[in-house]
Amino acid sequence: KLVNIRLKNVAIKKHFKPLLAIHGITLCYAAFGMLDTPLLRFSSHSEYQTGIYVFSIKLIRTASSLITDFLLVLFPFSIAVQQNNSSLWKSKIRESSSLILMFSIPMTVGIFTVAPVLTRLYFGQGFTEIAISLRWLSSLVFLVSLELFLNKQLLLANHLENATLKVAGFCSLI
Repeated sequence: KLVNIRLKNVAIKKHFKPLLAIHGITLCYAAFGMLDTPLLRFSSHSEYQTGIYVFSIKLIRTASSLITDFLLVLFPFSIAVQQNNSSLWKSKIRESSSLILMFSIPMTVGIFTVAPVLTRLYFGQGFTEIAISLRWLSSLVFLVSLELFLNKQLLLANHLENATLKVAGFCSLI
């Protein structure tokens, strides 16, 4: 069978501004992920230091992605509920924040705690500096999860895309 798609009387213009704001927010946050290693390589002039950071941040980003990808499923539901039922939305936001705390805090503490053992097992005895870097960066798991909650489930669900874009732009400049 063929699917007949009709695009008559579709008000698509009203969606462009929020869509551009959401993509701008994503671009601002992605700038950190794309530019951190080249900027470190440029400023440190040491491939060894850059390598230590790259190994550490890959593990941190993998842990953060596990939490954020799991919790992004709640985003469309929180918008739908927020528009129809305020008390149910508040309850779901509490549940979502509890889930974020339940996953991100133990993962942050766990990475901080097992960093030396993990480094020794995965990289060997000669790379103990990676454990120090992992410990410093372990708090990013919690911060990225908190950012997801504040950005996607609170600000964007309340149609505050422009305010979020301004904060994201300011943070990416820092």
